[in-house]
Amino acid sequence: MAHDFPKEASTQLFRDAMAQLPAAVHVVTTMGKAGLHGTTVTAFSSLSDEPPSVLVCVNRKSRIHDVLRDNGCFCVNQLSGGQDAVAAAFANSALGVEDRFDKTGPWHEWTDPLGATHRAHPEAAGSLTCELVSILDGYSHSIFIGRVTGIALRDGASALAYYRRGFEKIGGE
Repeated sequence: MAHDFPKEASTQLFRDAMAQLPAAVHVVTTMGKAGLHGTTVTAFSSLSDEPPSVLVCVNRKSRIHDVLRDNGCFCVNQLSGGQDAVAAAFANSALGVEDRFDKTGPWHEWTDPLGATHRAHPEAAGSLTCELVSILDGYSHSIFIGRVTGIALRDGASALAYYRRGFEKIGGE
């Protein structure tokens, strides 16, 4: 079928277009003076390897936005195939923060070299702890830039992707 051009860009048409792109699924957690929180994201990317840094985009209206900003640190859990329930729980705005962690645990806590405490899921393909170094304006979202302070990887893990509004397992042993 040929493309049907031109169509004026709309929010729904944009969402439909983005649903056709597979995206890795992550749970971003944050702990600190502003409290504990976590949410599911697909808008995540590496930024640089010198210094190791990443970016994550968070909607300004989401409950985690100000908590993440005020805590000044976060952990990106790269979900592995089969962690659909973890992704769904942290995307469910009807669940309270503690319920999200309780229903998907156990979670491991550790302190990074800068003294920040993080929560990471032991079944995640990888976890990156980050110090928040910058926040940029991204229209409805803020772009949080973090310098990576610690990395944990699980050998042979698959990846969880979000594609056409559903979860898919990619790779792994």
